[in-house]
Amino acid sequence: MEKPKLIINVAGFVTHVVLGAYGNQWRRTNLKSRGFVFKDTVTAANGKSAIELYMKKSAEHQRSRPSRVESHAA
Repeated sequence: MEKPKLIINVAGFVTHVVLGAYGNQWRRTNLKSRGFVFKDTVTAANGKSAIELYMKKSAEHQRSRPSRVESHAA
C-alpha cells in the first residue's frame, strides 16, 4: 500500500521540478512560434493593467525621443 503512494509522490515532485525548470522556456518558444515578439517586462496586478502600463510607458518613451526632421532643399 505504501509503494503506490511513494511512486505518486515522486512522480508529482519530478513533474513540479521539470515544469518549474522548463515551463517558462516552453511558453516563450510557443509564443515566438506563433509570431509574438518580446518588447518589455512590466509588473502589474493583471493582464489588462499590464497592457495599459506598457502602452503608457511606450508612449512616454516615444515623446522623450528626439524627432528627426529632414529638410528638403527647394
